[in-house]
Amino acid sequence: MNNKYDPIMQKINYFCIIGEPVLLQADDIRRFEKAIGFILPVDYKTFLAKYGFTAGRGDTRFGNLDNPTQEESSVDVFYGLKADDSYDLLGVRESFGDILPAHFLPIATSPGGQIVLCLSGDDQGRVYWWPPHRGSPDPYDDLELIAYNFDTFVRSLRTREE
Repeated sequence: MNNKYDPIMQKINYFCIIGEPVLLQADDIRRFEKAIGFILPVDYKTFLAKYGFTAGRGDTRFGNLDNPTQEESSVDVFYGLKADDSYDLLGVRESFGDILPAHFLPIATSPGGQIVLCLSGDDQGRVYWWPPHRGSPDPYDDLELIAYNFDTFVRSLRTREE
């Protein structure tokens, strides 16, 4: 199954962290959307269908919003859909339910934080880095914009040479 994100994921030498890849069908994603009460951006659905539960080999980083040739923080693991897995999107979302507004979806781990996707409002589709343990009373104070949309975020991924 070809996916428009294949070249990027090959560039970061991705691997599935749970052994065999979990390929999702449109119905799987629709059930998830119904469970959370939000429609996912099309680009994220495309990515999730093939690349949930993946990580890059080495130090995978995303580009700086203002200067894409500069690197920012790392991305560890992209969440997927598999009940009772510690990297399951629904479970991760529920674990942050008390401190992250419902229209933000954690989509990947990052050192010291989470990569989150905004699912509604004026910033719908934007991607943020969010440190859940900073403790600000207002989680919006801790959000750092890292991409204007999911496609730009994924296309900025690269593996840092050690």
